[in-house]
Formats: sequence, C-alpha cells, structure tokens
Amino acid sequence: KAMFMRNWSYVWPIAQDAKTSQVVDKVGVAPLPAFPGGKSSACLGGYQLGVNANSKRREAAIELLTWLSSTETQHRIALNFGLAPTRSALFQDAQIKKEQPFMASLEKVFTGATARPITPAYAKVTLALQSGISKALVSGNVQAEMDALADQINKIVA
Repeated sequence: KAMFMRNWSYVWPIAQDAKTSQVVDKVGVAPLPAFPGGKSSACLGGYQLGVNANSKRREAAIELLTWLSSTETQHRIALNFGLAPTRSALFQDAQIKKEQPFMASLEKVFTGATARPITPAYAKVTLALQSGISKALVSGNVQAEMDALADQINKIVA
C-alpha cells in the first residue's frame, strides 16, 4: 500500500509480472523530487566491477569484466533483469524501449546521479538514514526527526 517506492530498476519487471504482481499497469517510474531551484539526483552506486590486485587469474577476470560490460551483455541484462545498462546508448535502444518501456525515462536519472558520500562508517550512516527517514514519514514530525537524524549522523562520522 505504498504511495512511493524507492528502489532500483529491477523492480519494474517484477511489478509487471501478472503471475505474481497485484500492481500490473498500476506502477509508474519518475525521477526523485527536488526542492524549488534544485535538481533531482539519484544516488550513484551499485554493480561496480573490478579485479583484485592479488588475482592469480588476472587475464581471465579482465576478460569476464569486458564481457559483462559489453554492449551485447548490457543489452541482455537490461531486457532479462530490468537492470539499467551502464552504456548510455542502450537507453535509446528500440528493443529495450519496447520490452522495458520505463528504461528510457531512466537515462537522465542515471547520467545525472550523484556519487555516494565517502565514509568508512557508510553502513552505520545508511542504517541511520533508513531509520530516521522512516520515523519522519510515519510520525509526520519531519523537522524533529530530521534534526535528531542529523545529530546521530554527526556523531557517527565525528
């Protein structure tokens, strides 16, 4: 019964699956709202690929990463799993637009995303954010909860 759901692109195909979903054709996709004069910005992050510096099979790992990031594989992943491609041209691909119509609307979201803040306490900060924002939405006492959340995060990162 959520009015808003903040999630990654893989949720769209699940929501449109008539075998398991009760919200087929009742779900929309939109960029995050912004304050007047501000800019909508999603959080950049997710499926980073890399090779461990100590890898004994460095060439094989690079070959795998090259395949995973190829246009063909990114196309397949977008169609089969609803995950946004890392290659921006694929947002305009005719087959992706037809089979995953929400994907074209995500191009500006992904290309305009903001990097997550760097902190060694990221897990604690994100847990505090989840809890604090949820409390604000449930209680309706947004300012008090955001003030408490700011204090909590300042203590975590201090």
